[in-house]
Amino acid sequence: MWALIAQLVLALYGLRSVALRSADLHRVRVHVEKASDVVGGRECAVEEEAIRVQRAALARQLAASALDLCIPVKGLGIVPLNEGLVAAAGTITSLMGVQDVLAKS
Repeated sequence: MWALIAQLVLALYGLRSVALRSADLHRVRVHVEKASDVVGGRECAVEEEAIRVQRAALARQLAASALDLCIPVKGLGIVPLNEGLVAAAGTITSLMGVQDVLAKS
């Protein structure tokens, strides 16, 4: 359970870091557009795409960790969850894992 909590905290920290990076990039893009710098504009576009990809991966990790946390929370009796909800959470994270494996191959 502590590993899942650590994953949640790490994902939240990562999303915060990406948000700060995105804000910095926005400020840079404003200066690049004022200077009409074509090369700088391309670099900003590449960086925006990298931020978008990283944000999506972190959001997916956050969702999977939150869903996985339902299982030990129910097992330890911390939160009274319905068995169907726990099963659905496990199924969803399993399908997310299958998608990840298929995407890599």
